[in-house]
Amino acid sequence: MEGRLFDPAAAVEHGLADATGTEADAIARARALGHAPAAYAQIKAAVLRPLLAALDRDGPAEREAWLDTWFSDRARRLLGDAVARLTARK
Repeated sequence: MEGRLFDPAAAVEHGLADATGTEADAIARARALGHAPAAYAQIKAAVLRPLLAALDRDGPAEREAWLDTWFSDRARRLLGDAVARLTARK
């Protein structure tokens, strides 16, 4: 909830990731587990469903206020800072 970033080892330690490795490792593991795009789409839809329902329930004004916040200068700056921290670790 704080938006903190963790290095790979700390992410594993805190249970945020199962393992670390290279991009090639991740691709090989995904292939070994089997690629199931329909399952991923269902999971993503299930995760987003409450947010979309809340946006629909609260109406266009609330949706516009949320979008204004998300695309505000401050939010864009914070996202840019997070991307910079992530890319600096490579």
